[in-house]
Amino acid sequence: MEQLIQHLKNYYPLSDKANEALMNCLEERVYAKNDFLIKKGRICRHFYFLQHGALRGFYHLNDKEVTHWFGFENTFITSFHSYITEQTSIENIQFLEGSVLWAISKKS
Repeated sequence: MEQLIQHLKNYYPLSDKANEALMNCLEERVYAKNDFLIKKGRICRHFYFLQHGALRGFYHLNDKEVTHWFGFENTFITSFHSYITEQTSIENIQFLEGSVLWAISKKS
């Protein structure tokens, strides 16, 4: 979690109170290679910070998988369209290696 807090502090200083509130909202999640963070047809209700690992966002077109983005360590991840609109995802997000993320619920 310290990696996330430090990353945020690169953009804006956090007060002790804000830091504590954020830490109370975050949940650590661990995934194995080939696990899915989200699958097409599901609603994404979390925003993530990828502390360790790598993943890809992809969709199907004419029976082929089309990868349209990759996520690597120290970046924020979500299925943006689904997260913002609260509609089902049109993409899949799959882990390329074992990964550790910090999740915060949209309802937090």
